[in-house]
This record gives sequence, C-alpha cells and structure tokens, in this order.
Amino acid sequence: NLKAVARSSLAHLGAALHNMAGAVRAAEKAERQSLLASCFDAWVRPTLEERLEQTKDEVKRATRSSKEAEEQKEMAVARASEARKAKSEAVRKRTEADGKVAKARDALHKAREAVPEAKKARDRGPKEMQDALLRAQSWAKAAARALSELTEEAEQAPQKLRALMEEAEQASQKLWALTEKAEQAEQDLRALTGEAEQTPGGEEQAEEALEEDEEVKKARARAEG
Repeated sequence: NLKAVARSSLAHLGAALHNMAGAVRAAEKAERQSLLASCFDAWVRPTLEERLEQTKDEVKRATRSSKEAEEQKEMAVARASEARKAKSEAVRKRTEADGKVAKARDALHKAREAVPEAKKARDRGPKEMQDALLRAQSWAKAAARALSELTEEAEQAPQKLRALMEEAEQASQKLWALTEKAEQAEQDLRALTGEAEQTPGGEEQAEEALEEDEEVKKARARAEG
C-alpha cells in the first residue's frame, strides 16, 4: 500500500510540476509579448506614426501642387487664347488701317488732281470752274474724313503710318488753302465777268484785268505749286 501511495503521490507531484512548468512558460511568453509590446510602443510606433504624418503631408503637398499645376495650365491656356485674340485683333486693325490709309491716299490724290482741273475750268467759264472746285472740295472732305478715321489708329500705329498721316494732314491743309484761293479767284472772275457784261467791250478788259490781278496771280501760282 505504501508503494501504491508513493507512486500516486509521485504521479500527482509530476503532474503538478508539469503544470507549474507550463505556467512558467506561459508567464515567460506573456512577459516576452509585453516586453515586445512595450518596445513597439516605445520605439516602433512613434516612428511609424511620424512616417504616417509625413506621408499625409506629402500627399497633401502633392495634391496641392497638382491643383496649382492644373490652375497654372488653365491660366496658360487662357493667356494663349487671349494672345491669339489680340493677334487677330491687331491684324484686323492693321488691315483696317491699311485700307483707311489707301482711302486717304486716293482721296488726296484725286483732290490734288481736281485743283488743276479747276484751274483749267477757269478758262471755260465760272460754272465749269465752280463744278471743278466743288469736286475738289468733295475730295478734300473725303480725305479729311479718312484722316479723321485714322486719328485713333495713329496712337497705336507704327511710326511709318504716323509719318504718313502727318504728311497726308499737311497735304490736306495745303489743299484747303489752295481751294480757298481758287474760290477767291472764282469770285474775282465772277466780279470781272459781271463788269464785262455791263461794259461794252468789257470782255477784253476783264481778261486784261484778270491777267493783271495780283491776288489771282498769287492764287494761280499756289495752285500750280
């Protein structure tokens, strides 16, 4: 019996030792896990959190940079569109200015041609001279209108166009002066013609007086000039 009791006690003691060994191993494992968790919390987690925040900041910066790049792209496209419109508008204005310059040149040329015609018409009578003067005045007015239309474009036009406008304006002023002198000559001619109609043999006297009239000579010289 004693042997049986001893064997039973030894068996219980072995089981107890086995259980104690298992408990010790479990405690050691738990301690290791706790230590690992502590190490993770102390060293690894802050690094991971810092890296995560850095990643978030980088994502935000990348997103912001992407938006800014998109906005800059849109602005560049808008500026390019405005530049194309401005270029087209400049070409259109230049074309219009060239057309107005050509119109002014043509009007001035015809007005200059009308003055000699008025001078030639003087010999054909007051009516023809008056018609010729009216044509000259009409072309002079057309030239003045064309020059007036070019006033705004002159501020933005190239130097050559401005010089051309100044030349055209000077020519127009000279033309108006010639026209006024021609009108004065016409009035003198009418006066002399009226006197000739009332005086016997007055036509020859009127022609002689017309040749001797200094104002008419000056007007004729300016017209020829």
